[in-house]
Amino acid sequence: MLNYISHIKINRLLIVWSSLIVFIAGQSEAGAQTARQDRIIHNGNKGLWGNNPKAALVFINKIGSFDSRDENYNFYVPSDIVVDKNGNIYILDTGNHRIQKFDMSGKYLATLGEKGQGPVEFNMPYSLDIDDENRLIICDQGNLRIQVLNTDGKSIETVNFSHSIGTIRQFSTGDILMGGAGMFSGLLPGSELEEQPGLVRLFTGRGESKGTFGIPLNYNDIMLNLQGNKFHFTIDKYDNVYLAFNYQNRIDKYSPEGELLLKIDRKLNYDTTPPLPDKDNLDVSSTGAGRRVTMMLPHMKDVSSGIAVDSKDRIWVVTAKRQISKNERIFQNYNVNTGGSGHRDLDIKVFGNTEITETDMYELQIFRKDGKLLWKLPLDHFADDIRIFNDRLFILDKYRGMNYYEYRIVDR
Repeated sequence: MLNYISHIKINRLLIVWSSLIVFIAGQSEAGAQTARQDRIIHNGNKGLWGNNPKAALVFINKIGSFDSRDENYNFYVPSDIVVDKNGNIYILDTGNHRIQKFDMSGKYLATLGEKGQGPVEFNMPYSLDIDDENRLIICDQGNLRIQVLNTDGKSIETVNFSHSIGTIRQFSTGDILMGGAGMFSGLLPGSELEEQPGLVRLFTGRGESKGTFGIPLNYNDIMLNLQGNKFHFTIDKYDNVYLAFNYQNRIDKYSPEGELLLKIDRKLNYDTTPPLPDKDNLDVSSTGAGRRVTMMLPHMKDVSSGIAVDSKDRIWVVTAKRQISKNERIFQNYNVNTGGSGHRDLDIKVFGNTEITETDMYELQIFRKDGKLLWKLPLDHFADDIRIFNDRLFILDKYRGMNYYEYRIVDR
């Protein structure tokens, strides 16, 4: 069994993994890629809209609650959301191993899936997308596969993987872009510690590898590379890819072919200088069954926790205005049980001060497609991710309220 505790917003992670060779993403300097000087955008505190913002958010609804008496709205660590062509909403309820379907007003319609290993069964599903044919694409993390369902929950196809999988987004071509390795970022069995690929992996719809791209920052330390290069990402209608880094003042834009098009930063209210490397944070030892790796991820300053692009090609980034306070901290405990067949059974527990759902820690920063800052919108709740579908903007409170806030983007 693997037990580890992740301190949300504290960024300390203790991992003990036995009998597996562990992969940790980093970067070799030979593989570095730089943007042209005219494609590096440095933003100050003030946006181009000044005192006359051209867009606003109108609150519409809150879907789900950790303490709801209706089990259909009682989420546990939800992770993703999509909207189909009819306006119906699908929420990936990760901790309950299911997808909850709602109509456009938030009324419950159906539950898709349950915990298991068979068709339309999930084991800690981590990410969800929807394609142009209205098919749901699910990263079934614990079962090491991507499942494709129709909107009624009928299985269409399954693509199996031999290594850990993470957040997925689909190109218009049908190719799948995958970032990180889900909740177990950096833990890719069968890879060596020395390997250092790009940040995102590209696959065909059948799961065949097409390579990697994206530029990790080399901290010259394995543990800092692993923690410091975590990111959220999205794809726009042209299949351009946008990365917002959790612990770097950095937003990158790539072409569908992986060419770096734009690098964006902005003025922050805090210093993001990383801590010094701590060699005691990583221990690799041999056991009778393989290797045993113990890791303690370093504490780093929170910067971004989500990115999305709207129909007008504006870039919306969830950004921390300040660092988390002591009374706002919560923790996660992940359990991984690996059977003799290699099947992994995943579970998660959240504990700590989960009753606080309001905070002034976050804001939405809106950037023009060329990277220029337009406006900042303060938020009054926690924000762990963001997705936009037409004029509907959804913000995730993953660990406290365990719900989605729905807003409408209103242009003036």
